[in-house]
Amino acid sequence: MQEGEKLPLRPLLTLPVSIRFADAMGKMYTKEVPFAILKNVKGEFIGAVLRQIP
Repeated sequence: MQEGEKLPLRPLLTLPVSIRFADAMGKMYTKEVPFAILKNVKGEFIGAVLRQIP
């Protein structure tokens, strides 16, 4: 990366904390993102889910 070159920005995938693990993995795979954040119904950060990329 060259000095002064901007990093590409991607939208942050936000999922409800109630989502099933398999569904979260499917969404991350489809969106091609390595992680997603989990929020509760109040919109508060609860945690993160990571996807191992081969």
